[in-house]
Amino acid sequence: MGTKITVGLFWVAALAALPLTATAAEAPASAQAAVLKGACGACHTIPGIPGANGKVGPDLGKIGAAAATRREGLDARAYLRQSILEPNAFIAPSCPSGPCPPGVMLQSFGQALAPDELEAIVGYLATLGTGRALAAGPAPPSRLPSALPPESRVRPYAAVSAAAPKAAEVALGKALFFDTRLSGNRSRACASCHQPARAWTEGTAVSQGYPETAYFRNTPTLLNVVHRERLFWDGRLDAADLPTLVRDHLTEAHFMNMDGRLAAERLKQVPAYVERFQEVYGQ
Repeated sequence: MGTKITVGLFWVAALAALPLTATAAEAPASAQAAVLKGACGACHTIPGIPGANGKVGPDLGKIGAAAATRREGLDARAYLRQSILEPNAFIAPSCPSGPCPPGVMLQSFGQALAPDELEAIVGYLATLGTGRALAAGPAPPSRLPSALPPESRVRPYAAVSAAAPKAAEVALGKALFFDTRLSGNRSRACASCHQPARAWTEGTAVSQGYPETAYFRNTPTLLNVVHRERLFWDGRLDAADLPTLVRDHLTEAHFMNMDGRLAAERLKQVPAYVERFQEVYGQ
């Protein structure tokens, strides 16, 4: 089992992700940054914004089509802008528990945004539910690569004790490492924190946990992890027990917040994964 889980770490010189997830196209980076700064996603579900899956306020998936009808005399963008800037404005006519009370929008929200940040949010929300909305992203490939990734064809500086994995097993590990299906709200992958371009770290003093909340430690590199004796900054886990390490990172609420049973079901829904798991592990 340890060898199987380790395969995703054998190619840690890679710098590119595989486009495996068929989700809605992401919002422009400017809109994502503004939404994160204002914490809109803490209350609202906003398609195209990773991590914005709030349950307190309404789903804004079609707000662009509905906004112009919410207040007479205002077009969609003007209504959205006013709803954000006015403390007592609200986007939906009702809240989950009934009529929305005054001040349902945070009074400091609009004040925290620069004019260009406000316009980035308004511009994106105005497209949702309309013909101008961003199209869905690419469909998953019908097959996963089975060849050994080019970056794995290197000679290690020191012998690796584990048996060499199959090429298809390494390719499968790479695909899983970049797949956001393995997080609770499909917004994070292993590579979200262990980023190839940053030496497999996050490059920050404190890492972003799930969902986009500051953690109390930073992300250690995965380079040469196969030669370690202990894992985690405090060394609390034996490095021979990589399956436990991977399971903890998938299921812990502050890492990827994923139910193991749901992870398996999600992968079963992708024919390319079913085929590759059958080829590599026979099940």
